[in-house]
Amino acid sequence: RRVHGYMAGKSPSFINSREIVGRFKLLPGNYVIVPCTFDKNVPANFMLRLYTEQLAESSNLDHECCYVPNIKPLTHAEKDHYDQLKHKFAEIAGEDLEVDAFELQHMLNESDALSKVKSSKFSVDACRIMVSIYDDDRSGKLGFKEFTELWVYICMCKKVFQEFDQDKSGSFSSFEMRDALKFLGFSLDQETFAAIVTRYANRQQTVDFNDFLLISAKLRSVFERFNSLQKGNKIELHSKEWVQHNVY
Repeated sequence: RRVHGYMAGKSPSFINSREIVGRFKLLPGNYVIVPCTFDKNVPANFMLRLYTEQLAESSNLDHECCYVPNIKPLTHAEKDHYDQLKHKFAEIAGEDLEVDAFELQHMLNESDALSKVKSSKFSVDACRIMVSIYDDDRSGKLGFKEFTELWVYICMCKKVFQEFDQDKSGSFSSFEMRDALKFLGFSLDQETFAAIVTRYANRQQTVDFNDFLLISAKLRSVFERFNSLQKGNKIELHSKEWVQHNVY
């Protein structure tokens, strides 16, 4: 039974305790149990035990993993800088008109990709990852078309990062990052999001712009590759294909 804005019950006393026990008499229907921490925006794990006099079913209320792209066009200022990068790309790329991870690092660190965000410069490893994500032909390099896709996405992620960094700390808490990823079109279940935080967050459990860009670009690549290979809601890969998708 759905009753908007109706609270069927709450903990007897709202105190900072490790264990809360409550007994409730409820009408038949569907209910949502919302555990919370004493202080707001504090990461925590909860163990919930339910004892019922009659058989009752329970399940996690969670999101399904999906991606609905939300890519915005470049602003006039970004287009002007993009024109400058186009000439820079031609200079660095040379005769083959492609850039590898080292050349990409040089280009991005000299651009305004990191201006107005508190973040370290792009590392070679970060640029290797970006090359692998946008390198459709697996040449180890990006042509100008592939670089253009990357640049548009960097600009998009930068605007989102600045908008959702509410405390202007220069890094994302897990709460800020979830909202930012949702704005970009990613719906993630709790386990997947927890795995991302474990993989990319620092000791303070925050994520800077560099890592946020890698997370969002990697997620976009994973969803797009899955969609291109799926049959129904599944994909079938040989072991060699699976290794290639995960190694490069």
